Amino acid sequence: MNTKNNVVLITGGSSGIGLAFAKKFLSEDNQVIIIGRSVSKLEVVKKQFPKVIIEAADITDGKSIDMLAEKYKDVNILVNNAGVHYECSFKNENGDFSKLRNEIETNFIAPVMMAKKFIPLLIGQERAAIINITSYFGISPKPSAPIYSATKAAMRSFTKSLRMQLIDTHIRVFDVAPPIIDTPLTTNSNPNVKKMQPEELIEIVWKDLKNDKYDIYPGLSRLFYILSRVNPRYLENKVMAITSK
Repeated sequence: MNTKNNVVLITGGSSGIGLAFAKKFLSEDNQVIIIGRSVSKLEVVKKQFPKVIIEAADITDGKSIDMLAEKYKDVNILVNNAGVHYECSFKNENGDFSKLRNEIETNFIAPVMMAKKFIPLLIGQERAAIINITSYFGISPKPSAPIYSATKAAMRSFTKSLRMQLIDTHIRVFDVAPPIIDTPLTTNSNPNVKKMQPEELIEIVWKDLKNDKYDIYPGLSRLFYILSRVNPRYLENKVMAITSK
């Protein structure tokens, strides 16, 4: 993937992995648009990086996606990064489905809709890419976060399908499956589990993107992937151990 002189749109770009991606793309002479729900967070990023374009939008809303596609027709790299993570037990009788729906809509339905809307635009570009941020919990699920894990597994499958479907186009489709990253999303994770910094993640990912390595497993994710192939039951037991508090 060519990492210079692109027009890049990043969902969830005001913090964490999305912001780290934005900073890296900006450093290599790309035009960068970051999408987020919080105007105040976007404005903080704008003050730090005046060249970034900020857009407040809720990507779980189809009308917002229509607006983004209409406004940013020259995008040639789409980074589907926005995500939410909730702990959830199915052993209780809590009937509140709002968080479950929001998790599914944000982590899976929204990036699918973004891809559906932007791919016709990407096909018209001389070079293009879709970068989907999944998770190593999409390889082996986290017991206390079954919806998050399921949405990330779904995104991994969707990414592979897209890659095969677009094989006769110039659109490159990447799956980045990070381990636990030090972001607001992982604030309540097991303190004994070492977190990778977003900037460290991006440096690893960047090399693989430039080399057109389509399935990217940084850090501990590589071990997850290997164990999922050779001894999945052992991996499941280890995930239970490292994610318990």
